[in-house]
Amino acid sequence: PPWTGCCSRAEIFEAAVFPAAIEKSRPLLEYPGSPSRASKLADGRDPVALLLARAAGAMWLDRWISEWRDFTLEITGDDLLDAGVPRGEGVGAGLAAALDAALDEGVLDRAAQLEIAVNAAHSASRHPDPRESGN
Repeated sequence: PPWTGCCSRAEIFEAAVFPAAIEKSRPLLEYPGSPSRASKLADGRDPVALLLARAAGAMWLDRWISEWRDFTLEITGDDLLDAGVPRGEGVGAGLAAALDAALDEGVLDRAAQLEIAVNAAHSASRHPDPRESGN
């Protein structure tokens, strides 16, 4: 049932006939090791590629579609701003860290998510991503 309506029969037929769609599903066949990594791998993927990977045995996709895909935090970016995190990349880094902790470690408490997010945001602002420095 969670897969009902994710793509049309025509899309599935086309994918079965044309190998390009099968290639798109190949990276999804192995479980990436944690719910947060699984979500990052599956989010935004072509639904046909997801369904083909599931049909080929990627059982972890059942948990992604039913539990992890639509998971929401108890906090928002506004909560981080209210906690003194300046606008910018730190807010995103904080929310990402809280989401990873919620998915991987079951951190569901609002206060705990906020603490993780604020710490990660401050850490990100002290240690900017070296890929963005142009070096």
